[in-house]
This record gives sequence, structure tokens and C-alpha cells, in this order.
Amino acid sequence: MMERFHEYFEHGAIRLQYKIALTVDGRSTTYRKLLDYTWTIAETLYHLGVPAGARVAICSEMSMNAVAAAFGILKTGCVLVCVQHMNSTVEHLHGWNGHHGRPL
Repeated sequence: MMERFHEYFEHGAIRLQYKIALTVDGRSTTYRKLLDYTWTIAETLYHLGVPAGARVAICSEMSMNAVAAAFGILKTGCVLVCVQHMNSTVEHLHGWNGHHGRPL
């Protein structure tokens, strides 16, 4: 059976947990730390009652947190929606509230 993308990441992260996983703006993090934050995001979505299949958007510049959030969203079975942050205004994002969206 083929693994889902986030499962592939998790298995690799466990195997390579002390290796550098990501470097952004001169800051690095290990697979272990990235995986821990991924689980935190997934647990937060679960406790907020976000169901599998729900669309969850990220509006962020590239960062370690954004990468972990993306994996956490996928881990919960949600659909990842990336919003290009440079073209997004606060008014645009608040417009999502009419579509049952809310900032976390």
C-alpha cells in the first residue's frame, strides 16, 4: 500500500530524527523538532473539532512553522490550501469568515 505524503515524512523523520531537516533564513531545525511541531498542529486541529476533509489554509511566508503546519494539516486528513501571503490582506482573510473560516 502506498504511503500518504505526511506518512512518508513521518517515517523518514523518525529514522533521521537528529539530522537537519530544514534551514530557513539561516536557522535550522532537526527532523525530530519539525515532527514534534507537526504533531502539535495536528492535535490542535483535532481539539478544535476540524474534521478530516475540511479545507485548512495557510497564509504565511516560508518558515519552519509553515512547513510543520502543512504536515500537521495533512496528518489530520484535512486539505491543505496555501494562500499567497504577499497578495493577501487582512480584509481578504477576514472574508473567509463568511465561508466558515477562522484564523487560528
